[in-house]
Amino acid sequence: MKKITVEGLFKDAAFLADKDKGIPHFCVEPEERGEFWKNLTKHKAGKPVAQALDAILAGRSFNEAIERFLRNVSVKIAQNEQKDLGSFVGGVREILKKFFALRQDNISEFLKAKNSFLSAIFILTRYPNLRKEVCNE
Repeated sequence: MKKITVEGLFKDAAFLADKDKGIPHFCVEPEERGEFWKNLTKHKAGKPVAQALDAILAGRSFNEAIERFLRNVSVKIAQNEQKDLGSFVGGVREILKKFFALRQDNISEFLKAKNSFLSAIFILTRYPNLRKEVCNE
């Protein structure tokens, strides 16, 4: 099992928080992106991942967790962005695999990691300049 570290958690959160290739781009419809950034909340920033993690917490299968995430992917992705979308979904799949394994191994650690992860997604979505500091980039 891959262990979830604070450094890894922040790198995964930065991947998801990326304005051009993360949740704000692929999980928000183009006409709603302006509204997304107004009154940004922890819930809005991490909703797609939170739903998948909640499915994992409830003991659902890995495929159901992925399906919960995919429900949130925008239906209006340009043809020229399909490759980036594939990379994004693949990255999310790898992140969720780590959380799924952790849930199977230790529910207490899963809960700590889940809550920290969702907070990190919000922080890095809201304050993208912190990415360099927390991800050692």
